[in-house]
Amino acid sequence: MTFAGSVPEGSWARLVMANEDHMLEDVRKTADRTVAMLGGVPPQLALLVSCVGRRHVLGQRTEDEIDAVAEACSGGVPITGFYSYGELCTSGPGLPAELHNETMTISMFAEV
Repeated sequence: MTFAGSVPEGSWARLVMANEDHMLEDVRKTADRTVAMLGGVPPQLALLVSCVGRRHVLGQRTEDEIDAVAEACSGGVPITGFYSYGELCTSGPGLPAELHNETMTISMFAEV
């Protein structure tokens, strides 16, 4: 078993198994919430950053992630992005940045 990071001695860890359907449903929900955050202004660009681990899990269903974002944007919005090896961000306000693995980051841009 290989880990992509360090686990301090004495730490607790939980191993999970990915579920394709749950991963895709989460992208749909996140894309819908991201559009809603624009307050009724239609997005003009969507930038997707997806962990390469998701591609390994989803295989050909990776395209379904992009389709879910396009659907949330009501189509016709340019979508671009790239694969990463995990994302660095906080888990909440005031918390330090940490590595998040097998995640997808959705950023939408609109002129207000």
